[in-house]
Amino acid sequence: MDITQSLPTAESVLQLPPEELGGYLMETLSNPKAGSPSDLHPNNLTGRTSNHYKNDKVLEAILEAWVWLVREGLLIPKRDGCILSGSVANR
Repeated sequence: MDITQSLPTAESVLQLPPEELGGYLMETLSNPKAGSPSDLHPNNLTGRTSNHYKNDKVLEAILEAWVWLVREGLLIPKRDGCILSGSVANR
C-alpha cells in the first residue's frame, strides 16, 4: 500500500516517530504496486508525496525516516554516477 493511502493526512504522518514512519516507507518501497522504482531515491519519493501532503514538515519527517532506515541497514545506499540511490535490503 502506498504511504499516502496508509497515512492520508499530514497529521497522521507527523505524529509518528522516524522508526514507525520508516515502516510505512518500507511498505511503500517494497510493494511494486504501491511505489515506483524511482521512489528508491529520496528526492523522487518526497517529490511525489509533496503533491499529496503539501506540507514541508511532512517532507522533513519522511527524510528523517529515510535516514533512520539507512542507519539501521534497511535501505542500502549505493553510488550510481553522482546520484545516491538505494535498494531495499532483503536479508
